[in-house]
Formats: sequence, C-alpha cells, structure tokens
Amino acid sequence: MIEEVLKRNNINLTKRVIERIKKATDAEEVSNTINFLMCQLNISASAIENYPDILRNNWESIRNNYEKLKEWKVEKLDHDTLLPILAVPKEQLEEIYFYALSEYGRQAILDCPFILSVSEKRLQEVEQVVEGYPTDTVFLVASSKHNPEEIENILKMCQGQGLEITRVLLNRTAREIEGIQDICSKYHLPLKESFFYKHPNELDNTAGCIKDEYGEEYVTPSIVVYDRGHLQRMFAYIRAKKCLELVQKDPSILRLSLDELIDREIVIREKGESFTVQNEEGEEVFHPILNMSRKEYLEIKKQVLGKKGSQK
Repeated sequence: MIEEVLKRNNINLTKRVIERIKKATDAEEVSNTINFLMCQLNISASAIENYPDILRNNWESIRNNYEKLKEWKVEKLDHDTLLPILAVPKEQLEEIYFYALSEYGRQAILDCPFILSVSEKRLQEVEQVVEGYPTDTVFLVASSKHNPEEIENILKMCQGQGLEITRVLLNRTAREIEGIQDICSKYHLPLKESFFYKHPNELDNTAGCIKDEYGEEYVTPSIVVYDRGHLQRMFAYIRAKKCLELVQKDPSILRLSLDELIDREIVIREKGESFTVQNEEGEEVFHPILNMSRKEYLEIKKQVLGKKGSQK
C-alpha cells in the first residue's frame, strides 16, 4: 500500500494528499519514484513533503525530465525548483524549453529555471499582458496562478504604488494587495513586502490588537509582521520583566519563540547575569544571548551548562 511505502521512507503526508496520489498511481510506481528521487538525486523526505504531487507522476517520465535537464545543462537547481519541473509531462518540458530558448535565450532560462515548470501556452498567454516588462518579471508572473485579468489588475496596482513584482506579492490577489495598502495607511505603516506574507485581515487584526493593548508606538513594520498570538505571548512575558519598551528598539528578539526565550533566559541566569544589560553608551538593552543566532547560542549553552556540571 502507498501508506506503507511512505512510512518506510519517513514521508509524512495528509490523508487528503494520499488519496489524491492513490487516484493517479499505485504503490509500486510511488516506490520507484521515491527511490529515484531519494537515492539517485539525493532529494530529502522533507522536500518531497513540500511538493507531494511529484508522487502522482510516472517515475520514468520524471527520470526522462531529469535527463533532459542534464542534456540542456540546466543543473544545480534547488529542490523547490527542481521537483515541479520533474513533475510536468515530458512533452510540455521540451515545448517550454525550446520556446523560452528561442524567445528569451539560454541565459534567461538559467537565471529563472522555474519557467520550465510552466507550459508554453501559459507563457504565451501571460506575454499578452506583461509586454514591456523585464524577462524575470514575465517568468514570475507566468509561474503564478492568476488569470490574465487578475494579472493586469495586480500590475496596475503595483505600478501605482511603486511596488516591485515579487513571488511573495504574486501570492496575493489585487484585492488583497489593495487591502494591505489600506491597512498600512490606517496604521501609518510603510508598505513593506513582508506584509504580503499575511492576509489583510490577519495584518489588520495584529496591528489593531497591538495598538489597543500596548500602544500605537508598538505598531511598527518589524513588530506587526509577526503572528498576533506570538506577539501577545512574547509581549506579556517581556512586560513582566519591566522592559517591554526595549522591543521598540530591538524587535529582533521576537524571532524567538517563547520557549526559546525562556531557554536562553535560563542560560543567562546560570551565568549569573540579567535579562537586560547596559551597553557601552550606558543604555539598557537585551542581554546579547537573546540576540545570538541559534548556532552561536547552542555553543554558549553547551559551555555554560557543561561548566556547571563539571563543578558538581
């Protein structure tokens, strides 16, 4: 059974996705595909989990696509780019490659290889709307899910706001882009690309909550970009330390989860030091351990806790 094949290879998928795979293929085919991806191409289980539709395809077609990429010397692709290309029908891959090659040149394909996961028909459809735009923008738009009318609306809105067309922005509709713009105006926020990771309602909810509970001075781009629940947990904890105002100066602490913050505080205590310290200018700031990268922190933690254990 397909479930057994997935379990054997440590691939975790939802029941809904598994049912979709079952409708397209069988366990033997899935096993062959996984074997090729993991053993021949060194693609991890987590990468397959991020793009499970690859398992719906015939593994020989996948292998053929990979051989074509090698033949065309379109190589060294990250797995998020490679898997969608391997998943397209082999006839479609050849059509889009030779069309893009003749119209845009080989370097354009090497710069934006994700275009090879798009059909020739789709690229031609988009070309009617994005005439005059740079090639990378044309390719980005072609790889989006929007229809030509929606694309046109998005492009007009971006032109009006001076926004660069990015993959993140293209994950939103024109109405959502307008909604985020309105929320930024409402809270006097600059329009940042990071906001487009959030739905307008989510951004509005977060900004409104922070303004009502903590004050307008905390409604900044570096703060409201986080999830509302996460901010409430972190703010409550830091406020209990009587140093919440430091978050305005140094919001990078918010990248930690509350559990990570507490874990680091334990190490700070083991060092006999405080949650906040004074910098060279005599200003109160968060302890440097709270701003370390995870790798740096784990080294310090190992040293501190190891030293304590040796003293017992």
